[in-house]
Amino acid sequence: MSITSIPKTGLWTDYSTSKYALVCSSLAGFWLASLAGVWLALNIKYIKDIIASFAINIYLLLNAPGSHQDDSQTETTNLISGQIPAPLADEKREMARLFKFAPGVRDLLSKIFWDHHISWYIRWRLSIFTLAVLAAAMAIVVGGIYSAKLTTDGPALLESEDCGIWLFNEEKHTEEQALRAGVVDLEKETRAASYAKNCYREASTFDAAECDFFYHRAIPFEAPIHSQNCPFSSDVCTNDTTITFSTLLLDSSYIGINSPAPPRFRKRTTCTPLSMDERFIRNVTQNGTTRFYYYYGTRPEHDPPADYTYETAGDPYDKLVPAYDVFAYTTTSTNRKSYWNPIPELGHPKDSTLTIIFISSLGILYKGRSVDPLFPADEEVMLPGHKQPLFRNSDPRARPFACIDEMHLCLADGINCWPLYGKSPDDVNPNNLLFPPEFWLMYGSFLKTNTFYTIIKRLGRAFLAQELVSDYQSQALANDHWEVEMDNFFATSLARSQYDAWSIASAEDQVHQDKDGYFRASNDSEVGNLCGIYKFRPTSGYVSVSFWPFLVVCLTTPFFFGLSRQAWGWTRIKQEWKEWLQALRSFDLGEAMGFALREEPASGQSTRPQSHQSPAAGSSTDTEAQIPALNPPAGPSTTNAGLFSTQPTEQSAEDFSSVINAPGTGVGSDHSRPPESRASSARQYGTITAPEIEASSSTAEEEIIWEPLVIDILIYWSARLIGWILQSIGWIFWAVFWVPAEGIPRAYNAVVARLRQLWNGDGRITT
Repeated sequence: MSITSIPKTGLWTDYSTSKYALVCSSLAGFWLASLAGVWLALNIKYIKDIIASFAINIYLLLNAPGSHQDDSQTETTNLISGQIPAPLADEKREMARLFKFAPGVRDLLSKIFWDHHISWYIRWRLSIFTLAVLAAAMAIVVGGIYSAKLTTDGPALLESEDCGIWLFNEEKHTEEQALRAGVVDLEKETRAASYAKNCYREASTFDAAECDFFYHRAIPFEAPIHSQNCPFSSDVCTNDTTITFSTLLLDSSYIGINSPAPPRFRKRTTCTPLSMDERFIRNVTQNGTTRFYYYYGTRPEHDPPADYTYETAGDPYDKLVPAYDVFAYTTTSTNRKSYWNPIPELGHPKDSTLTIIFISSLGILYKGRSVDPLFPADEEVMLPGHKQPLFRNSDPRARPFACIDEMHLCLADGINCWPLYGKSPDDVNPNNLLFPPEFWLMYGSFLKTNTFYTIIKRLGRAFLAQELVSDYQSQALANDHWEVEMDNFFATSLARSQYDAWSIASAEDQVHQDKDGYFRASNDSEVGNLCGIYKFRPTSGYVSVSFWPFLVVCLTTPFFFGLSRQAWGWTRIKQEWKEWLQALRSFDLGEAMGFALREEPASGQSTRPQSHQSPAAGSSTDTEAQIPALNPPAGPSTTNAGLFSTQPTEQSAEDFSSVINAPGTGVGSDHSRPPESRASSARQYGTITAPEIEASSSTAEEEIIWEPLVIDILIYWSARLIGWILQSIGWIFWAVFWVPAEGIPRAYNAVVARLRQLWNGDGRITT
């Protein structure tokens, strides 16, 4: 009986984990994971720009005007306040250029190890910056590797158009239909037993696709409880040994039901060997044959009715079949017609199932002695040619044991519960509660999961001891082997519920309707739609993509791209828009059209406002009047405008904004050269090296201007917001507890004050 299911593709929510997933074909999942890795790699450039911005900002903060006022005065200290020594300024300008324009880690490492023209001041700071960029790159690489884990083999919802519970009609059927129904039940019972054997064992090394099909590999249950208390009358049990298996109150996701409020279940099975004294087992010998009668109840439906439960004849060891002969009966405590009515001593809890099983070993020799109550091997047998003795069961009577199965089904609250082996929940519902479709799916999944339905079709093959028999000989069994068998029965019953849940959701038994004596027991108008609520793990052909992690990966690139953009352009566009609106308000159509259709500035011109430009370090009021801060003299400009050019370039949004030349006291500066000649001799970044900057006679002390990125502005306003909050808290403490306002943490105030000092109206951080 094959287990092939098609999942429902598309987005769905796994309510057990609250995860949102996208189910698609394996090929589509492969491409999505690959594209996610490539998309993630695009972030390296933007993260590098952000780290470079941080490095420049830290440099500006540490070397802003006034930050050296407390330094001890030496003979090399500049006499003008706020002026930075020219050699140090040259190093800082070179470091700023490297931060800004180094293409990648390889170029940065080349500068650190092989460029001997840069000083150690730059070298060790550049090393820190390189490590930060390298760490970010490695993080992206690791993220790309883990992006392959965005796709997994399930889970997914089962795609099915018709779901329901189909049962065999026990009252109206032909003999042929009953035979086919028995074969169907045998297949279901066998596959559940195989699954329990291979997938429920903790130490099992079996790792087939079969164990990965269900949403949960196994339904967990508690360790067995051993007791000397008989679950029946004390004189009907033997050896004072009882074993109990049970689950906790589990939600129905363990059998694959997907629901925001899953119903719950609890299962309990108690088994014990029964007494074999003369009150319960009697023998009669006729014509040399001894027959044994087992009086554990009557069989009123037998033809003719019998006052005993079971009978055997002769010694089973004499039968030349190395197997176990097994027979079982079951009943319930309800008024439904039962084939077997147990004796009063076998009374069991209301709304539970009682199963009695008889087992005999036929012609089996064991390689070791055992006193197991169900699989005894007490009589020694020496076979010709064998040096070691073998053992057999000397008692010709069948070994009886009984199991009590209790099953409770509950709503999501875990309070309103109903027994499975009793009246239908619809019949016992005093509060008129509504049962969701998930409840009925769970109900149908446990209908045939008691001990009786675990072994009734397989009989002797249901025991693990049968697998140890080969050529009339069996491996030695432990003295408590029967407990291993009970553990296997309980696991098989749980595995059967997992398979039956899938069977209902996939309409497996629909093919048997009518012609094989099956009828549909579930009505959609009564139990609701059972489709679309079962989840499993597709074995092949489909994958599940974690939606939210995938969305985060997709958003990282636009996120870092936005943070790494220069905010200066936005400020300029906003200013032009305001000017255009002002022109409209003044009804000057020509001026408005002039702003709207304004061409890009010609070479040598600048659109940046000049009112906010800070003077260069060391300059005076007279020089400010003679040399403009941003705009070069009128006239044609050179084509090599670059790092030291005062005009905006058309290279890219990533270009360093400008480094303004101003007269100073730097070593080798030429005061006789007019600003025009100094501006025209500026060269592009790619042709200027550190030695040229230090040796150039035209290099004066420049002002470093850095256009802030979006992330810089966000950090700035976040720092101001934190400062405002702390200041408000400080004033509250002052008003309530009379704590001085100076108690506000000074670190935050210092940061905000420094940022405000570096921040000016045109949207640039400057020094």
